[in-house]
Amino acid sequence: MYSAVIASDDYVVSSMDKDKLKENGFLVKHQDGTRSKVNYKDLNIPFRSFWRIYSQRPYHIGPQVHRFAINEDGPYDVIKKDWEKLVFDIINKTLAYDTTHPKYVVEVTVAKSFLFFTDSKSDMRLEKTIEDTLTIYLGKPHADLLVSRPFLKKLVE
Repeated sequence: MYSAVIASDDYVVSSMDKDKLKENGFLVKHQDGTRSKVNYKDLNIPFRSFWRIYSQRPYHIGPQVHRFAINEDGPYDVIKKDWEKLVFDIINKTLAYDTTHPKYVVEVTVAKSFLFFTDSKSDMRLEKTIEDTLTIYLGKPHADLLVSRPFLKKLVE
C-alpha cells in the first residue's frame, strides 16, 4: 500500500457517535415510500465493517488501497468505482429484496460530523464542526459531491 503526506496547518476529521450508529445505522427509504433503519445486525456484518461502509462509501470514498497508487508523477486515483451503488447492493441483496419487492431500498441517508482543526505552533485547536447529512439515491450518482461539500477534499487527499 502507498501513501502520500501533504503538509498542512489545517486538518479535517470525520466523527460519529458510535452508540447512536450501532442503534440506528442507515435511514433508508423503500420503493413503497416507507422509511426504516438498517443497522449492522440487519446486514449480519461486524460493526467495524459496517462503520466503514457507513462512513466512507456514501461519500464516494473507497478503501485506501483502491484510492491511491503512486507513479513517477506522484499519487493518483487508481480505481474508479461506483461506491454508492455498492451500498444499495449490500443492503438489498442481504435483505433479499429484488427490484419488484415493495421494500426494495431506493434512498439511503447517512449523518456524521466533520471537525476542522488548525495547528498553529503545535497548538491543535478545534475551529468548527459541521453536522452533515447526505442522501444518496439509487441510479443517481452524486458527481458534484466535492463541489457541494468542499471540506471533503481534505479527507480524500
